[in-house]
Amino acid sequence: MKKIILLLLCVVMSACGPKGRQHAYVLPDNVESKVESLQLDLARAPKAKKVLADEDRPLQELFEKSELRIVNDNFRVRVPPELVEKYNAGGYKAKLGLLHAGIIDELLSVFDGFFDNKPIFYTYIIPEDMSKKYAGHPIPGFDDDGFSMAYGTWPGGEAWLDYIPVRINIMHEYAHLIQENFNASKHELFTEGFADVVPLYILGYESKYPEYVQRVADTEIYSVNDLLAKVDMYENDAPDEICSFRKTYISSYALVRTILEKIEEKFDMTKEEAVKLYLNIYAMSPETNQEKLGPNPDKNSKEWEEARVQDSRVLIENFARLLDMDADKLLNTTEYQQEVLQEIRKLSE
Repeated sequence: MKKIILLLLCVVMSACGPKGRQHAYVLPDNVESKVESLQLDLARAPKAKKVLADEDRPLQELFEKSELRIVNDNFRVRVPPELVEKYNAGGYKAKLGLLHAGIIDELLSVFDGFFDNKPIFYTYIIPEDMSKKYAGHPIPGFDDDGFSMAYGTWPGGEAWLDYIPVRINIMHEYAHLIQENFNASKHELFTEGFADVVPLYILGYESKYPEYVQRVADTEIYSVNDLLAKVDMYENDAPDEICSFRKTYISSYALVRTILEKIEEKFDMTKEEAVKLYLNIYAMSPETNQEKLGPNPDKNSKEWEEARVQDSRVLIENFARLLDMDADKLLNTTEYQQEVLQEIRKLSE
């Protein structure tokens, strides 16, 4: 078994040198004991210098003028000058000090110990006039002790603090920060699938969210190749504004969860152990086709999108080899994912 595991991991790692990361990943001893001699060492390179588009310069200027507020050891907030008085008066205490800080504590129950130098989660409060572009999702982060991305939060939004979909959505966005640290150039089917897997599967919110379970039951998902062929992964076919209800998101979630469950089964791992192995393989899978386009490719070009799709297929094939799955079936059908969907649908019975 040891030789088989090593051989499969060599296939996964082929043609792939270590990539620079903001914070190196630490594979815990208990996982190493289950997957003997597994050494997926990420280069301990400093954070790459950001190259911002001219249109994003206002974000850097906002960072430079902002005031730092430390909520706790794991969570810090950047406050723009015009909102400092409101923050100091307790205007964000419920939203950031309770809701966001609590969410980060939940995430750290899974991801604490992932890094040799643990990054701090940052939220940047975005002024109203910039919120349409920068609020509600990850944005470039400029703090050296944080992730490469920060979460841009709305200046308002104190209501609905205990509303489960809001909590899941915010957790989804912070999960993006963690995954960006491993690789920021993979296809959205991996990034959105992972960001939903964290709250819904790893942290168990699926069972607390009957509306989501019903939406899954009513959705006929896309195959991997269907997703890779889509022009717009973010098409909004959901009945409301909850992104996790979109068919593309449910399809991506089903794929990533399927891979995680196969890892758990093959290596006798917990969910938490499986997600660590998943992220390592995800990070180290080669991006040969994208690298052929040079260090600064045009990410709006057809060539770059085609290269990214080709590299995504390689990653799927690598997972299939490692997990004794049929790569063609995983790429072209939803047969493997149906097992996961059946588990979810049972929650509504």
